[in-house]
Amino acid sequence: WDMYGVKASESLTSSAGQLGSRLANRANMGFAAGRESKQGPTPEMLRAYYRVVAVLSGDITSGVLGPFGNRSQNDIALFNDFLTAAGGLAQPRGMFVQGDGFGQSEKQAFGIDPAHGTFLGDKLGVVFRNASYQSLSGNTNPCADLLTTTSLTAAGDVFGVMNTCTWSNDVYHRNPAIGESVEGAFYENLGVNGPYVADVVKPATALRPWIAVTSGYEIEHLLSRYCETASGRAAYYYYMWFKAFSSICAVVGSPPQLDVPGHEHLARDFLRVGSSVMRQSTSSVRFGVSKAGRVQITIYDVTGRRIRQLADRVFAAGEHTLVWDGSSDTGAKVARGVYFMRSSTQPESKRIIVLNP
Repeated sequence: WDMYGVKASESLTSSAGQLGSRLANRANMGFAAGRESKQGPTPEMLRAYYRVVAVLSGDITSGVLGPFGNRSQNDIALFNDFLTAAGGLAQPRGMFVQGDGFGQSEKQAFGIDPAHGTFLGDKLGVVFRNASYQSLSGNTNPCADLLTTTSLTAAGDVFGVMNTCTWSNDVYHRNPAIGESVEGAFYENLGVNGPYVADVVKPATALRPWIAVTSGYEIEHLLSRYCETASGRAAYYYYMWFKAFSSICAVVGSPPQLDVPGHEHLARDFLRVGSSVMRQSTSSVRFGVSKAGRVQITIYDVTGRRIRQLADRVFAAGEHTLVWDGSSDTGAKVARGVYFMRSSTQPESKRIIVLNP
């Protein structure tokens, strides 16, 4: 990272450089001997000085790793050597990949060089499923739950990942052919196509002595649950490193405290709509209260007229779920349109677009 990190625009033709530049295919590109780029490390250099490589690809959805059309830098060959070759620093070595278009990019590059698909499946233990969690699940909420397993964090931890149409979080499967590969985290399980794998963890084994963690979202979009603070990101990295890479490098210190679903000591009150676009007959409403007390959940139309009093009673501290069936206080189905849900414990309202016939 300190030696080879680069920052470039999201373009296939204006990259600032690639790690695999020294392994560029001179024969195909017409390079004269000794005229290939020396910016990146040789395989021996990477093995000699590094135990873990982090690839944070951001929102880029193509051309993340070479080689591919118009770029011959062979990042795949360099990373294959780093993870598997015995020379240099002791094994296991590790690789952490995070980006909401990495899997999509490797899937596309597989059509140019099959080594991309082999690297994704055999080295990272990942099978690419879909380029967009939002379109696959139908979840249009701007923040989706990210539920980690004990392969990545403590049991029951829930983070938040931003979820809008301006980018697309990759969805994975673990590769069943790599027996040690496991699901590290899942996106919020809405719609009929779940579950949706967000992270895959591949521990080291005697047969495959390397560690890999692959995330389908980017670092900037990983937050605490409900996407309110960046403390969740810090906790994720602490636990992820401790769980996956502690055999390479010890972790010290304590992580930030996270809210846990159903826990009676929530850090703050919240209000969430399960689906902000009601295409089916119902929409779930989740809210949490940091201490027991009376809570009113009310639905209004765009003119501010009250449509439905969904709840008005005392709730215990913790998380709760209600269901709105699209009807008013009189029991009649509401017309298509925009409605707003408000809680007596929250200053901001939540929008629901009703599309039911």
